[in-house]
Amino acid sequence: MITQKQDMADIFSVLHDGMIEDHKIEDDNLILKIYCQYLAKNINSSYEYFWIELQNINSISLMPWLKDTKEEVFWKDIELIFQKGLEILNTKITSEDTIQVICDCYDRFNEDAIYVGGILEFDCNSIRIFDEAKNEINLGFLKEIATKYWDKFSE
Repeated sequence: MITQKQDMADIFSVLHDGMIEDHKIEDDNLILKIYCQYLAKNINSSYEYFWIELQNINSISLMPWLKDTKEEVFWKDIELIFQKGLEILNTKITSEDTIQVICDCYDRFNEDAIYVGGILEFDCNSIRIFDEAKNEINLGFLKEIATKYWDKFSE
């Protein structure tokens, strides 16, 4: 279980280019299905995604980058936030000690899309990471497979 804010932010940084494809709520927890095949297959060649469980979520919002206006809006409805796939680009910790995940929207090039990405911001007490088969993994292991992937990629 990960409780330090920097470690929480690091999870999403490691999953850079991953796509938040689905979500579900269980009790006070938000479980995200993150497609990140390039890392998941390093655990098992048939794996394509990870499960990230945000435990005891205190707040969550998305400030979408709307296509047709500069108006700032904040979506707090979970179904609205995750209506489209969100591609993870970058992560930071705010001065309020929340996690911000900068995202592109999956269908940003669709002419009917109302937003092209946004800033997903949340606060939770802890995070757990699971592989596709729902085996819990730690952040050190996730970082290790990412480092191996990027080292091999750069050869």
